[in-house]
Amino acid sequence: MLVPLKKFAKKHYHDLSERPFFNELYDFLSSDPVIAIVWKGEGVITYGRKLIRATDSQKSAPETIRGDPAVNVGRYCF
Repeated sequence: MLVPLKKFAKKHYHDLSERPFFNELYDFLSSDPVIAIVWKGEGVITYGRKLIRATDSQKSAPETIRGDPAVNVGRYCF
């Protein structure tokens, strides 16, 4: 568990830096502790995307990370 530094958050989401929500996104990522996970193995990206699903929680299937606890895009209710 760690609180990401804003510098890390900006680098992590660099591909979204031109999007209008970028500042809010990296502020949110660096605002509270996160549980960091490193996944290794064959097919891990495909599996991870299936587990996480669509970024819009309203479109995510039940029993996925975003489909069960998400209350809206970017906010989770655990």
